[in-house]
Amino acid sequence: PTVTVHEYDRQVTINVLNGDAVKHNVSFTVDVTLTDGTALGNGVDYGHTGGIGSTNITTVTLTFAEGEFHQNVTIPITFDMPPFNTESDETFTVTLTNLVQLTGHNETTAYIADSSNTTQVTIVNTPNPYYNSTWPRFGRNNRHTSSLAAGVMTRHPPWTIPMSHAFRASPAIASDGSIFVGGTGPSVVASVGAAAGDVIWKKLLATDLMTSPAIGSDGGIFIGSHDGIVFALRNDGGAKWNTTLDSSVISAVTIGANSTLLALSKTSLYALALSDGKIQWNFTTGNVNAGAASVSSSGTIYVGSDHSKLYALHPNGTLLWSHSGGAKFAGAPAIGPGGMIYTGCNDGNVYALRDTDGNLAWMSYIGGQIFPSIALDIADGPQNDALYVGTSFGSISKLSAQDGTVLWSRATGDEIVSSPSVSLTGSVRVGTDANALLSYDANGVLEWNFTTGDIVRSSPALALDDSLYVGSNDGNLYHIVPYSIVYMQNATLSVWENETSVNVVILRGGMNTTASFSVDVVFAGLTATGGGVDFTSAPATVTFAPGVGSMTVAVSIAYDAVFSEPDETFTATVQNLVLLSGVEAYVADSSVVSTVTIRHVDPLSAPPLAPAAPLVSTTAFSASGIVSVTWPVPAVNIRGSLPVLAYTIYRDGVQVALPGISLSFADSSLTENTAYVYTLRFNTSLGMSPMSAGTTVTTPFRGPVLTSVTPSVVPLAGGVAVTLTGSFFGADSTHVTQVLIGGANATVTTWTSSSEVIVQAPPALTPGSVPVTISTVHGDSAVTTLTYAAAPNVTAVSRTIMGRVEQSTVAITGTGLGVSAADISTVSLAGIACAPFTWRNASHIDCVAGIAPGGTRTVGPAVVTTVSTGSGSGPTFTFTAPVVSSIDPVSGPIAGGTIVTLHGSDLGDVAGVNISASVPCSTFAPVSTTLVTCTTAPVSSPVAQSPVTVSSPSGGVFTTTVPALGFAYTGGPVVIPGGPLITSVTPTSGPITGGTVVTITGTALGLTAADIATLTIAGVACATTTHVSPTEVRCTTGSTPTPTTGPVSITTTTSGSAGTAVSTVIFTYFDPVAIAPTVTSLVPSTGSTAGGYVVSVYGLSFGATPSSVQGVTVGSVSASAVIFHNSGFIECTFPAHPTGPVPVAVVPA
Repeated sequence: PTVTVHEYDRQVTINVLNGDAVKHNVSFTVDVTLTDGTALGNGVDYGHTGGIGSTNITTVTLTFAEGEFHQNVTIPITFDMPPFNTESDETFTVTLTNLVQLTGHNETTAYIADSSNTTQVTIVNTPNPYYNSTWPRFGRNNRHTSSLAAGVMTRHPPWTIPMSHAFRASPAIASDGSIFVGGTGPSVVASVGAAAGDVIWKKLLATDLMTSPAIGSDGGIFIGSHDGIVFALRNDGGAKWNTTLDSSVISAVTIGANSTLLALSKTSLYALALSDGKIQWNFTTGNVNAGAASVSSSGTIYVGSDHSKLYALHPNGTLLWSHSGGAKFAGAPAIGPGGMIYTGCNDGNVYALRDTDGNLAWMSYIGGQIFPSIALDIADGPQNDALYVGTSFGSISKLSAQDGTVLWSRATGDEIVSSPSVSLTGSVRVGTDANALLSYDANGVLEWNFTTGDIVRSSPALALDDSLYVGSNDGNLYHIVPYSIVYMQNATLSVWENETSVNVVILRGGMNTTASFSVDVVFAGLTATGGGVDFTSAPATVTFAPGVGSMTVAVSIAYDAVFSEPDETFTATVQNLVLLSGVEAYVADSSVVSTVTIRHVDPLSAPPLAPAAPLVSTTAFSASGIVSVTWPVPAVNIRGSLPVLAYTIYRDGVQVALPGISLSFADSSLTENTAYVYTLRFNTSLGMSPMSAGTTVTTPFRGPVLTSVTPSVVPLAGGVAVTLTGSFFGADSTHVTQVLIGGANATVTTWTSSSEVIVQAPPALTPGSVPVTISTVHGDSAVTTLTYAAAPNVTAVSRTIMGRVEQSTVAITGTGLGVSAADISTVSLAGIACAPFTWRNASHIDCVAGIAPGGTRTVGPAVVTTVSTGSGSGPTFTFTAPVVSSIDPVSGPIAGGTIVTLHGSDLGDVAGVNISASVPCSTFAPVSTTLVTCTTAPVSSPVAQSPVTVSSPSGGVFTTTVPALGFAYTGGPVVIPGGPLITSVTPTSGPITGGTVVTITGTALGLTAADIATLTIAGVACATTTHVSPTEVRCTTGSTPTPTTGPVSITTTTSGSAGTAVSTVIFTYFDPVAIAPTVTSLVPSTGSTAGGYVVSVYGLSFGATPSSVQGVTVGSVSASAVIFHNSGFIECTFPAHPTGPVPVAVVPA
């Protein structure tokens, strides 16, 4: 008989019953009639078929078929909130009338009961603190539309204001239209005027504010902080109270039932008293909470948590029910009509739950993680109720609230953390991490895209005029107008009476720029004194075409030469907009005006006038990067005769030239393809002039500038990489159209940057410098040069042989020997660096030969290597390495004719021998690479002992390695005081069969063979004796039957030096049959690893004849050129061998 429904339920269902329908098979029609409505407050709240303003329902006719038990009649309820405390509860009745029977069997009559045929419906409009505020929670209402639905509509121009902090939370709109915002870095709460974005007050709090504010019915502000503090402020920013919770508050606070404020910490939901902030109760959710709590009209609280639970709580904080999801519930639940709760989950599903028990009505998967709260749009009636959901996949989707069907989905470019907002016109607005705020109509068509300087995670707050307020991480608070709005430039202008006119500017703002319209500019508020009204202008009408953002109206100023009158003022406003095409164009609130003040002065002291805009030329820019700025001599003021003291030029509002009296300026260091605005001011004795109008120019693209080519020299064959450096080579390789080297195309291999390109040099036919240019889509460079050079070719050297340590200068000649000294990399002779070198020209280089390794000669070509063209070689060059180890004899008569034998190594190329103080031999003969003989030339007088020297074929001189073994010219008998002296015996052993040639050296060994009285070795007389010189005697050993040892003994009879000398060296006679060949010494005992030099091998038991010896081994390798001298002396040529000691053995036959 009675039904109670809240206005927020939006509908009531009446059941019409057919009693005992199975037994009584009848069909009929019956009318359901609505009567006796009580209309109070905002009008009748029931029976509207299509929403506000539609025709009321009066009667519905139902048809019952045979056996049909019941039918339902759904009656819509108008949801005209807020406020609800301005109207009382409303009632109406539902009555059954006019039954018409259609068919019947058995008992054939159907009736309307006499009782229970009327139902009385009461629509409850109970005041609730939750709905007595313009913005009691995040999203403003339980549907999270974030849009106002009542109040005084005003239209304001768009604006942007920096708030010096990042916005992560959403603004709230107060009843007076001001905007409350909170933010971080620094953390502030601020009140901002809606008209122009002026900050009314700021309150700095020593904590991070990451949540959206809620506004109480008294206009006070509630906001939570990261430090776990909930703040209550008056609407002027003054403190009311603050309460500290157990942990951070990262969700928006919500005004709930029973005058409480609901705040979520990381672990619990708290209810605080609105009056003083005292904790009334708390409910533990057990994990981090991110979404705000929602409160139904009955006071039931719904809140999600990070541990996959959605809770329903009684107003006193006790659990009503909970529902588990697949992941955390991050957003605040939306409460729909008919007792339905909607929420998104991080498992990618949208859940629809029944408010009575939390059972699932439906679930719809859209993917991603659903961080933001869901927005519910119920403007089009229950059958068209829709949900708007943003996801981490970067999409916004529209779902049917009836069954979760996805109606459309749109990609947004990046993830969505901002909760969507729904306007009164049905558009949905949402911020994205793609630094944008997007607006879609109900069909998913993108209406506009507003770009910010950083991500947008603040949910937009929508005013009654459909404009919106939103913050960004770029620190700005934006007022965005979705339609065209026209208004005066909010400016205070000043004009001198003698300036004859002043311009007022009319602006068009908003996201809709396609509408065209006309508006009137009306002038008012004139203060006319003195000489009368000094301006003449009737209302002007201007027309805005699509896309036009501003218009100008010139107001004439009358110059009446009355200077005693005070300044005069007037204002300009916009009125009477007439829409010509398109939709949604409005005039802004009348507070936006332009104010003009007419100033009056004596023309003799009138300040300077603004000069004309400067003249700007970019003609030379492409080639030189210079923009030329010039200007004429200006009319200084109304007198026009004051001298200009200095001019100052500005580029984009920044001074670029120091004050000067020149009438031109060359501007450089500019960027190509860039717009610049040039303005001019001048200074006089009466002060600085106003800024001139601006001249805008766009610099053309620069042609390429080629500054260098590396390397500067390349070979004739080309094919080498050449690096071109400079500037303006284009944005990528496609901008380079051609590179010419010597008129031939050079292939671009690498575009490194706009200042470097690498090409491959083409071949050239002849040496010389050739032009190089680079061309881009914007022009050709100036010419630079590249030199082609032939590869080096050495044709001659001034010397082809030289001693290894001589280090003489060699002249190298040829062609292609470099283009400069810097082009020469190395010069070498037989692989030995020839340095330092002097580059004479491309066909001549002088260099100083280096030192070659010792022990053997070094042979190889003369080589010149250039940086640019590589290497070239020429004639063979030889470093000789002659070494003189001994001479024999060491003296001879001044008459000459003495045959001197030189022992050593690398003596094969000796070209001359000088004996004793550079006296050349009369004849010389190289016997082998180790032996040279020389016949002394006569001299006029004795010459003291001095070094023997040898010369190379090229003129090099080599001194003996033992200078003390020099040669002396004697003039007659030579007396050596002290008697004979033996200094060495070689070899020191021989076979008992005799025949060993033993060399005895010393002093006073007789002047001739006749001076030797006796010579014995180990007591055995020599078989033969050879007197070589007073310092050398040779003995061929006699035989002895048995092995024996002993010294060498010599007795001389030379006058003045007669005597006997006995050696300290012991000679050994051995039995060659009993003793194996033994090596006792080597001369020399060290040598080059390359081998090829002669070594004297001394030892025992080498055999009696050459056939006694099979060979000589050096390590495991046989020596070559073995010469058997006697049983204790063999000569051979050593092979190559690695560095280090090596055993030497004589192998018997």
